[in-house]
Amino acid sequence: MKKFTELHRKRLSIAKNGRKLPEETKRKIGEANRGKPRSQEYREKISKTLIGRKLTKQHSVNISKSLKGRRAWNKGLKGYLAGAKHFFFGKKHSIEHRKKIGGALKGEKCYAWKGGITSKNLAIRNSIEYRLWRESVFARDNYTCQRCKKRGGELEAHHIKPFSDYPDLRFAIDNGITFCKKCHKIIDERRW
Repeated sequence: MKKFTELHRKRLSIAKNGRKLPEETKRKIGEANRGKPRSQEYREKISKTLIGRKLTKQHSVNISKSLKGRRAWNKGLKGYLAGAKHFFFGKKHSIEHRKKIGGALKGEKCYAWKGGITSKNLAIRNSIEYRLWRESVFARDNYTCQRCKKRGGELEAHHIKPFSDYPDLRFAIDNGITFCKKCHKIIDERRW
């Protein structure tokens, strides 16, 4: 490649000032440069020259057309998902699938198994059946506290007949009622 002196470059730029290249020449230059790796120095030089430069309306439209249909890899993702695509984001597993997942690593099959030291009470309260019971009670009561009638917030499912005294009614939906955290505390204090 021919090296030009600084003076020669200035003369060339003055001579070419206002001249437009034919489309065929532009196309040939583009094809010749396509796929060639650019040095870091070259990229920095280009980015410095483009800082503060306003795009024409047509240029903005062309960029918009070229990007149509593409999506930024992290657009709309939050938290730990912002760093990676997650195909299941915003979807829910079916109840059957949730039960299958819950049973897959239960007991001795679980990597954290310590010989069955978890209390029966804790095991039941962490089970999928208990979670499904809570969700059913909330859905039946329309996610509304049955004491203060506040909808949403921090809801808790309360056993009408005590959990420990009536083991056969632990997962009966009729034995559950929805309370907000504040009202549930008041109800539990009255019980004692």
